[in-house]
Formats: sequence, C-alpha cells, structure tokens
Amino acid sequence: MTITVDRSAADHTLTVAEQCKQDLGDPALWIERGSMRNSLALCIIDAIQSTRSQYSSVAKIVERYAAYRAGLGSDALADNATDLIRSFDDLGGPAEWADAIGNMRPVSTVPGAPLKAAAILQAAKVFTTNNIETAEQLRDVVDLGPIREQWTAIPGQKSGLTWSYLTMLTDVALETPDQLVVRYLGRATATIKLAPADAAAILRDVAERCGYDSDRLAYTIWRFESGRPVVQQVQEE
Repeated sequence: MTITVDRSAADHTLTVAEQCKQDLGDPALWIERGSMRNSLALCIIDAIQSTRSQYSSVAKIVERYAAYRAGLGSDALADNATDLIRSFDDLGGPAEWADAIGNMRPVSTVPGAPLKAAAILQAAKVFTTNNIETAEQLRDVVDLGPIREQWTAIPGQKSGLTWSYLTMLTDVALETPDQLVVRYLGRATATIKLAPADAAAILRDVAERCGYDSDRLAYTIWRFESGRPVVQQVQEE
C-alpha cells in the first residue's frame, strides 16, 4: 500500500527544490550522459559493476576496458553487445576477463556466487539473444518487460537495481522516474512510500519552478543517489 504524508504539492515542490540546490550544486556544471550512452558494452559493465562498490573503482574498470579496446584499435565508446562478448572470448572467459579488466568481486555475498564478470557476459548475451546490439536499438524497444525479466534472472540481479542503472546510463525513456530518483524524492518530502506517479509530478514541478530540464534533473538526482559525481570539476586558470 502506498502511504503519503498530508502535505500540499506546493510544499513538496519547494522542499525538493531546496534539497536539490543543496545536494546537486550548480546546474550549469551538472554532468551529462555524454557519448557513453551510446556504448551498450560500457553501460552493461558500469551497471553490473556498480552495486556494492565505490564508483571510483567502477570508473577504473570502465577505463581498463576502454584501454584494452584501444589496444586493439577499437573505440569502446562505439562498442556493442557482441564486442563485449568477444572480449570475454579473446581473454579466455569471465575469470580471465575479471583479472585483466574487472575485479574478482562476486555478484553477492552468498557463498559460491559467480563473479560480476560472469554476470556482465550473461547480460550481454541477453541483448544479442533478443537481436539488440546497440544502445540506440535498446532505446527503440517498445516493450522492455521481457528483456528486463531475462536481465533480472541473471544471478545477483533479481532486485532490478542494475537494470535501473542500465536504463539510466543508456538514456532509455521511462514512463515513471527511476527507483533511485523516487527514493530521493520520497526522502526529501518525508514520504513513507512515494508513488512513482507522484514522484513524476514532483519532478516535473521542481524542474518548472527552478528552470531545469526535467530529464537532466532526474539524471543528476540519480547520479547523486547512486554515489556518482554530479558536477564537473572546474580547473582554476
């Protein structure tokens, strides 16, 4: 059951607007998705490696994959699902991939849980099985339900959190805000369990009040809530 506190929509908008200003910094410096949104390979790696990890360690894995691909004369920012699968084949499998590019962390704390690298390989195969190679093709899928179901069947991905990460990273259009965005808005409004439709309304109202692009606001909140940097570093001259 969804329970909300008795506060006006205007109160929610003002409260969230103030919280965003406090947490997210200068909107002119908000980090955008950039060209990584078009690399399904990098987005899969980032999404699955991100759980129970400091984002700095995830960024290093992404960098190592990019360096590995550059060494082969390829640009990781253009890599598709098959390119990612091929990297496992070339290196010898999940354990070897984890040693050369990723890390030896398992998908969960359950004894015998497979490596995150193994989950990355399985995730890439989910897409190729469904004839999806690129992030652009993923964004064009009308019904993501079956693909999400296959993703969450991968060991350690049942909660859907990494699927949520993937859709944000690839800029897939969502009918309601991402679960981390809903969590942030619920906390900011002191709402016990905020309904996704209410979260969408709050997000829209805050964006309108503050002059933000609502999609960019949602992405920035998601970055904050997932422990990622939200503003660009400005170098002093």
